[in-house]
Amino acid sequence: RRHRAASSVRMATAERVNYYNTLSQAEKLDQLARCRFMDRSEFDDGIAAIAGKKVVIVGCGAQGLNQGLNMRDSGCDVSYALRQSAIDAKRQSYLNAKENNFDVGTYEDLIPQADLVLNLTPDKQHTSVVTRCL
Repeated sequence: RRHRAASSVRMATAERVNYYNTLSQAEKLDQLARCRFMDRSEFDDGIAAIAGKKVVIVGCGAQGLNQGLNMRDSGCDVSYALRQSAIDAKRQSYLNAKENNFDVGTYEDLIPQADLVLNLTPDKQHTSVVTRCL
């Protein structure tokens, strides 16, 4: 049993290919050293920094949907960019967005007009989404 569980963990980890996971340990530490905690005062003006900006979220699964709902509740203009195949097939990501009254379009339609793009797809899809969108 223990061997089977270890194999499953290795397999699941191998499937998670995104930018951060491709970095060496030294590169990861370098990236983390560039991060900083935001001071509470930076939130004094609420969403002022992005008020009036067009926010496009790529992906409308558990993360994407809930981030979009929170941002919309805070007054942001949010829409979802999905693959044309997901829209045509009315996949769950499409249904999530439409059932919550969000605008939905393709990467090509929405991303060029966006002021802020959030890639909230599953980790294993990050690289392919970034490659396609750039």
